[in-house]
Amino acid sequence: SSDEAVVTDAVDGARQKLTEAIAADPSYPDPHCYLAIVASEFDADVAAARSHADTCLELDPPADLRAQTESYLAELN
Repeated sequence: SSDEAVVTDAVDGARQKLTEAIAADPSYPDPHCYLAIVASEFDADVAAARSHADTCLELDPPADLRAQTESYLAELN
């Protein structure tokens, strides 16, 4: 349906921008946190989701994003 196409386009655009953000500054944790959600929820790729979440946490994100990512990672396990 057209709604699914809109969502797919939005997710693809977000994935591209997040990937560009990582390329621009690999030490910035936030895009990894959000790519974990994209990988799990939209790509059904739990391994990639865990990898991005782990990387995010290793890069010391802000406290609120850390808590959100830790919670999300726990749900994946």
